Amino acid sequence: MLVSIITRTKDRLKVLDRAKSSVLGQDYENIEWVLINDGGEDIPSTFFSGLESSLASFVYINVPKSIGMEAASNKAISRSNGELILIHDDDDDLNPKAISEMVTFLENNSVLSGVITNYNYKEECFSDGEWVTVSESEVKTLSSDCLLLIDILKNNIFPPISFMFYRRAYDTIRGYDERLSVLGDWDFNLRFLYCFRVGHLDKNLANYYVRSLNDLSSYSNSVVKDRCKHLRSHEVVINKYISEPASYDFPGLGGALLLEYRNKEQVSLLAEVSKNSISAILSFLSKLWSKVYGKRFKNIR
Repeated sequence: MLVSIITRTKDRLKVLDRAKSSVLGQDYENIEWVLINDGGEDIPSTFFSGLESSLASFVYINVPKSIGMEAASNKAISRSNGELILIHDDDDDLNPKAISEMVTFLENNSVLSGVITNYNYKEECFSDGEWVTVSESEVKTLSSDCLLLIDILKNNIFPPISFMFYRRAYDTIRGYDERLSVLGDWDFNLRFLYCFRVGHLDKNLANYYVRSLNDLSSYSNSVVKDRCKHLRSHEVVINKYISEPASYDFPGLGGALLLEYRNKEQVSLLAEVSKNSISAILSFLSKLWSKVYGKRFKNIR
C-alpha cells in the first residue's frame, strides 16, 4: 500500500534535513514523499540528491508566493497518489518503524479510517550550529483504544505527524479549510472524527519539536508564535459550525463545540473564584489570629 508523506516548508533549511532523514529512514518501502516549498527561499539542489532512487516516488512543488499551510497541504495532497496520507512537518521526525507500524495497524483494523500514536514532546534551541534538546517528555495521547470526537472538542490533542489517515476519508470531508491561518489541523480533525473512526496505537512513534518562546523567527512554531491568533481562531472555528453552511454538513458539531467552550469558561471562572475565596479565607483567619492571640500576648506582657 502506497503511503504519501506530505511536508510543507518555508525558509527552514536548518530543520529540513531532519525531515529528509526521517522519511528516508523508514523501514517501510512503499513511500511517496511530496515536499512543497510554500513561498520560501530556494532549496539547494544538493538536498534532492538520491531522493527519487530511494523512494517509490518523490514530488517537489515550488510555490513562488506563499498560499498558507492548509492550502499547501491540499495542493500537495492533490499531487500525491498514496492510499494513506501522513502530514510530516519539516521540523518533526518519525521513529524508523512508524509508517510500517501504522500501516499494519490499519490493515488489521478495517473499520478504522485513521490511526494516532503517542509521541515525544521536545523543546529545542539552536546553539553552536546545531539543534540542542532542552527538555523532553513522552505524551500518551489517549488511555483508550479509540479516539472519539469528544476527546478533541476542547482542543487538539495530537500533532499532525502522529496521525495517518485514508485518502478516501480526506476526500469525503473535502480536505483542509484554506481560510484558516492557524488551527487548520484541529478543524480538519473535528470533521474527520465526526464522520470516521480513528484508532489509537499505543506506541511512541513520533517526535514533535517546539522552539523557545523567545524565538520569533521562521523556525518558531505557530502554536508558540501565533498564540493570540490561535485563541481568536478557536472562536472562528466554533462559529463556523454554528452559523456557516458547514453547520448543515455537520449538524450538532457547533452546539457541542460551544457547550465545551462555555464549560471551559465556567471552569476558568470557578478556578478564579476559588482562588479569590481561598485568599479571602486566609486573610480572615490571619486577622482573626492577630486579633485573638495578639490580644492575649499583650495581656501576658
